[in-house]
Amino acid sequence: MLVLTFACLAIPILLIRSAMRKARQLDPVGAVKDAVAASARSIAEAFRTGTVETTFRSYATEVKGVSKLQFAELKQSESFERKDSASIAFGTIPLPDVVVEARGQVVYTYTLDLQKRWDLKLTDQIVDVLAPAPEFNSPALDP
Repeated sequence: MLVLTFACLAIPILLIRSAMRKARQLDPVGAVKDAVAASARSIAEAFRTGTVETTFRSYATEVKGVSKLQFAELKQSESFERKDSASIAFGTIPLPDVVVEARGQVVYTYTLDLQKRWDLKLTDQIVDVLAPAPEFNSPALDP
Protein backbone atom coordinates (compact mmCIF):
# COMPACT_ATOMS: atom_id res chain seq x y z
CA MET A 1 0.00 0.00 0.00
CA LEU A 2 2.89 2.30 0.86
CA VAL A 3 4.64 1.64 -2.46
CA LEU A 4 1.40 2.27 -4.38
CA THR A 5 0.85 5.61 -2.57
CA PHE A 6 4.44 6.66 -3.27
CA ALA A 7 4.09 5.73 -6.95
CA CYS A 8 0.83 7.73 -7.27
CA LEU A 9 2.54 10.82 -5.85
CA ALA A 10 6.00 10.56 -7.40
CA ILE A 11 5.23 9.45 -10.98
CA PRO A 12 3.09 12.52 -11.95
CA ILE A 13 5.72 14.86 -10.53
CA LEU A 14 8.50 13.15 -12.50
CA LEU A 15 6.44 13.20 -15.70
CA ILE A 16 5.69 16.93 -15.34
CA ARG A 17 9.38 17.77 -14.74
CA SER A 18 10.43 15.72 -17.75
CA ALA A 19 7.86 17.42 -19.99
CA MET A 20 8.99 20.87 -18.80
CA ARG A 21 12.66 20.05 -19.54
CA LYS A 22 11.80 18.88 -23.06
CA ALA A 23 9.71 22.01 -23.67
CA ARG A 24 12.63 24.23 -22.63
CA GLN A 25 15.00 22.29 -24.91
CA LEU A 26 12.61 22.62 -27.84
CA ASP A 27 11.83 26.33 -27.19
CA PRO A 28 14.81 28.13 -25.63
CA VAL A 29 13.31 31.41 -26.82
CA GLY A 30 10.33 30.78 -24.49
CA ALA A 31 12.62 30.71 -21.46
CA VAL A 32 14.21 33.97 -22.60
CA LYS A 33 10.74 35.46 -23.10
CA ASP A 34 9.81 34.49 -19.53
CA ALA A 35 12.99 36.05 -18.14
CA VAL A 36 12.42 39.26 -20.12
CA ALA A 37 8.79 39.43 -18.98
CA ALA A 38 9.81 38.95 -15.34
CA SER A 39 12.45 41.68 -15.51
CA ALA A 40 10.03 44.03 -17.31
CA ARG A 41 7.45 43.40 -14.61
CA SER A 42 9.94 44.23 -11.84
CA ILE A 43 10.99 47.43 -13.66
CA ALA A 44 7.34 48.44 -14.08
CA GLU A 45 6.68 47.87 -10.37
CA ALA A 46 9.67 50.04 -9.44
CA PHE A 47 8.64 52.63 -12.04
CA ARG A 48 5.75 53.96 -9.93
CA THR A 49 5.71 53.65 -6.20
CA GLY A 50 3.79 55.50 -3.54
CA THR A 51 1.98 55.10 -0.29
CA VAL A 52 -0.92 57.09 1.16
CA GLU A 53 -2.15 56.33 4.65
CA THR A 54 -4.67 58.27 6.72
CA THR A 55 -5.78 57.03 10.13
CA PHE A 56 -8.33 58.42 12.57
CA ARG A 57 -8.90 56.87 15.99
CA SER A 58 -11.13 57.99 18.82
CA TYR A 59 -11.59 56.44 22.26
CA ALA A 60 -13.87 57.57 25.08
CA THR A 61 -11.96 57.26 28.35
CA GLU A 62 -13.95 59.26 30.90
CA VAL A 63 -17.35 60.92 31.40
CA LYS A 64 -18.00 63.27 34.34
CA GLY A 65 -20.45 65.95 35.36
CA VAL A 66 -19.35 69.58 35.34
CA SER A 67 -20.81 72.83 36.64
CA LYS A 68 -20.85 74.82 33.42
CA LEU A 69 -23.61 76.88 31.90
CA GLN A 70 -24.02 76.30 28.17
CA PHE A 71 -25.17 79.56 26.62
CA ALA A 72 -24.57 79.10 22.88
CA GLU A 73 -24.24 76.42 20.25
CA LEU A 74 -22.76 76.89 16.78
CA LYS A 75 -23.47 74.39 14.02
CA GLN A 76 -21.54 74.65 10.80
CA SER A 77 -20.67 72.49 7.83
CA GLU A 78 -17.02 71.53 7.55
CA SER A 79 -15.13 69.36 5.12
CA PHE A 80 -11.87 67.45 5.17
CA GLU A 81 -10.18 66.89 1.81
CA ARG A 82 -7.13 64.87 0.91
CA LYS A 83 -5.57 65.05 -2.54
CA ASP A 84 -2.93 62.61 -3.73
CA SER A 85 -0.86 63.64 -6.71
CA ALA A 86 1.40 61.08 -8.36
CA SER A 87 3.43 60.69 -11.50
CA ILE A 88 5.16 57.95 -13.43
CA ALA A 89 8.27 57.79 -15.60
CA PHE A 90 10.36 59.21 -12.80
CA GLY A 91 8.19 62.31 -12.46
CA THR A 92 7.80 63.22 -16.12
CA ILE A 93 4.21 62.00 -16.68
CA PRO A 94 1.66 63.24 -14.13
CA LEU A 95 -1.26 60.98 -13.24
CA PRO A 96 -4.77 62.27 -12.43
CA ASP A 97 -5.23 63.49 -8.87
CA VAL A 98 -7.10 61.25 -6.42
CA VAL A 99 -9.35 63.36 -4.18
CA VAL A 100 -11.15 62.04 -1.09
CA GLU A 101 -13.47 64.35 0.84
CA ALA A 102 -15.49 63.95 4.03
CA ARG A 103 -18.20 66.47 4.91
CA GLY A 104 -20.20 66.84 8.08
CA GLN A 105 -22.10 69.07 10.47
CA VAL A 106 -19.83 70.15 13.33
CA VAL A 107 -21.19 71.44 16.65
CA TYR A 108 -19.32 73.90 18.85
CA THR A 109 -20.77 74.63 22.31
CA TYR A 110 -19.91 77.74 24.34
CA THR A 111 -20.06 77.62 28.14
CA LEU A 112 -19.39 79.65 31.28
CA ASP A 113 -17.67 77.89 34.16
CA LEU A 114 -19.73 78.48 37.31
CA GLN A 115 -16.85 77.34 39.55
CA LYS A 116 -14.45 80.09 38.42
CA ARG A 117 -14.22 83.51 40.04
CA TRP A 118 -17.08 85.95 39.45
CA ASP A 119 -16.60 89.56 40.57
CA LEU A 120 -19.67 91.57 41.66
CA LYS A 121 -19.50 95.30 42.31
CA LEU A 122 -22.38 97.38 43.65
CA THR A 123 -22.27 101.05 42.65
CA ASP A 124 -25.30 103.38 43.12
CA GLN A 125 -27.74 100.45 43.17
CA ILE A 126 -26.19 99.05 39.97
CA VAL A 127 -24.49 95.66 40.08
CA ASP A 128 -21.58 95.19 37.70
CA VAL A 129 -20.71 91.53 37.03
CA LEU A 130 -17.34 90.47 35.73
CA ALA A 131 -17.79 86.86 34.60
CA PRO A 132 -15.00 84.47 33.59
CA ALA A 133 -14.16 84.30 29.90
CA PRO A 134 -16.41 82.03 27.83
CA GLU A 135 -14.98 78.67 26.86
CA PHE A 136 -15.75 76.43 23.91
CA ASN A 137 -15.41 72.70 23.45
CA SER A 138 -13.47 70.80 20.85
CA PRO A 139 -15.64 70.52 17.75
CA ALA A 140 -17.85 67.45 17.59
CA LEU A 141 -19.04 65.87 14.36
CA ASP A 142 -22.81 65.35 14.37
CA PRO A 143 -23.41 62.15 12.40
